[in-house]
Amino acid sequence: MAKILLAITHVTIGGRILPPGEKFSAEDDYAKKLIESKSAKLFKETETKRHKDSGLEDMTVKELLEFAEQKEIELKSKDKKTILIELAEAGVTEIENI
Repeated sequence: MAKILLAITHVTIGGRILPPGEKFSAEDDYAKKLIESKSAKLFKETETKRHKDSGLEDMTVKELLEFAEQKEIELKSKDKKTILIELAEAGVTEIENI
């Protein structure tokens, strides 16, 4: 059975290279390898909903970078989707909870 994943790093699947933050499906064996190598993680619909309701989704990349800097969260990317994922991994789900 296929799993729905979220790319953390660039992922190659079906001859395509997917950027970080891209949602995709993969068969169990390949999904397990991607998760173990920290190239992807299981996608949860609730993560996307939380960001949309949190106010983070409305922020510009510049605002997100400044916000992360204020909270001393080190970001590896300047891509909006990846920044939102990195903030979620750091436990930030909405502006008020910080």
